[in-house]
Amino acid sequence: MPPSSMILVADLGNQLLKLGQVVGDRIEASHCLEITDQVRDGGFSPSQMPEAVVYASVNPARDQVFDDWIARRFSLNARKLGRDLPIPIRTRCSGVGADRLLNALAAVRRFPGGAIVVDVGTAVTVDVVSPEEEFLGGAIFPGPHLGAWALAEKAAQLFHVDPVPPVQAIATETAEAIRSGLSTASLEV
Repeated sequence: MPPSSMILVADLGNQLLKLGQVVGDRIEASHCLEITDQVRDGGFSPSQMPEAVVYASVNPARDQVFDDWIARRFSLNARKLGRDLPIPIRTRCSGVGADRLLNALAAVRRFPGGAIVVDVGTAVTVDVVSPEEEFLGGAIFPGPHLGAWALAEKAAQLFHVDPVPPVQAIATETAEAIRSGLSTASLEV
């Protein structure tokens, strides 16, 4: 029996490229790579040659870098969701990123009946999907790493801390107080 074909799916974020090897309806393997003006693949080698490559992107400046890497690496044309393939969810909103629409679509498929979807990355998004499976909109605010950078950059007496969850919510020293604030702001506490 021949092996099932593999589709390489990708999430092209602001700083990272997340890849999944999908066979049938299962993710067989996943990888996280850096992407800047090139893909730093670190010896990435999928278990088999992909039949197709599909991706979503929140970083249009990196789309061509990714498209070129896929063409060189696999001799395939990557297909971008929202550009080459529609994202099948209803919305009356405008200017919504593919990441938010795909999160909403995943919520609809996994949890019918409406949902609140939270995604923590460079930005934190909190979005609402109606029981009728329509994307209603939501909120976007700085993620923990961006918040940590902003506090260190713009507040004269504060400094950079890694945004890891604090030992306790009520802190008794500055670094833990910043961590507590960042964790609370990103809904991680």
